[in-house]
Amino acid sequence: MEMGASKPSTPHGIALVSVLWLLMLLSIIAISFGTTIRIEAKTTRNVMEYAKSRALAEAGVAAAIYQLSRQTEDETEQPWITDGFAYPLTVGDEQVFVTIFDENGKVDINHAETELMAAVLTASGIDPALVDIILNVIAKRREGDRESQADSAPSASTAKFESLGELRQALEIPADQFRRIEPYLTVYSGEAGVNPGTAPRDVLLALPNVDADQVRFLLEARTLRHQSEYRAPLPKLSNVERWLSEASGPVYTIRAEATVGDDTSFVREAVAWLGRESRVPYRYLDWRRGKMP
Repeated sequence: MEMGASKPSTPHGIALVSVLWLLMLLSIIAISFGTTIRIEAKTTRNVMEYAKSRALAEAGVAAAIYQLSRQTEDETEQPWITDGFAYPLTVGDEQVFVTIFDENGKVDINHAETELMAAVLTASGIDPALVDIILNVIAKRREGDRESQADSAPSASTAKFESLGELRQALEIPADQFRRIEPYLTVYSGEAGVNPGTAPRDVLLALPNVDADQVRFLLEARTLRHQSEYRAPLPKLSNVERWLSEASGPVYTIRAEATVGDDTSFVREAVAWLGRESRVPYRYLDWRRGKMP
């Protein structure tokens, strides 16, 4: 019996396959286009939220400058205290947290005694071997500065530290170790001691011969100042007068942290000098992006 030949494809069958291929191709294009649109929309939203968070943080810095510049005699509201308290600032529907640190609450590496610096460095928790290294680098810079003053010809290699960045470059220590000591040191106070009204807790507890209970009472009194319009005098620390200073200003570190949306944050940090009796009301000594805690 003779086998019959297969029936050739009809034009209708070919058309159906072509239509199916075309529909599949259009579906792929549509899915790709939709994915691209979603990615671009998310990218645009992220860029807008980043720009907004940055603008909010910089508005927080400007608000801090205003607070520091105020003349309190003519104001019913007290200006912000410069001891690192986080003040909430509402801008539209968003909130910014602003802190101000008086540089006189930190240890000045150009002027503090070696004993005080050693105590604070040790209390910071860095590798003990690094404490002597840091102190030696600072001592050599100071010795060079004294020699340059005697010769009346200071140079870049023998002048005082102009920033903590210079100290880090001279030390070449790991970044994580330097970050531990950075919040407690300064080059801007010009004082041998620290102001107990604005010094960080760890600096106060590191003061040689300090009474920890007195530090606790002092910190509690500082906290109460943020909760009352009346700012009572702070309790004194005894047996540590050698390490203390009553100076305040004119240099402050300002930190403003803003978050927009679920996870878009920006931190602006600035070191500002305020010239209350100068034609220049203020100027920035440093302006950098900070890191989230």
